[in-house]
Amino acid sequence: MAKAVVLKGDLVRAIGKAQRTSSYRADRILNAVLDTVEAALRRGRTVTVTGFGTFSVRRRRARRTVSIASRRAVVIPPHKVVHFTPSPSLNRAIR
Repeated sequence: MAKAVVLKGDLVRAIGKAQRTSSYRADRILNAVLDTVEAALRRGRTVTVTGFGTFSVRRRRARRTVSIASRRAVVIPPHKVVHFTPSPSLNRAIR
């Protein structure tokens, strides 16, 4: 049975194998990609990976909810979240 979750180490091994390089180098490559995506999102930029999808930052408004623990009304302040939109080709591939 296949694993239900792909971990970073799994990606590193797959990159290393596909590029015929060491796991150390593959890890550095993956970290560089992830750091670049994070830095762009922090600056409010959108990151599009053709054939994969688009990462963007969206704002969430403040909202009221009830705390499950205390059963009191609480306000969740406005905040930013990362949003991912898969490309049409990725959507087709997983259907």
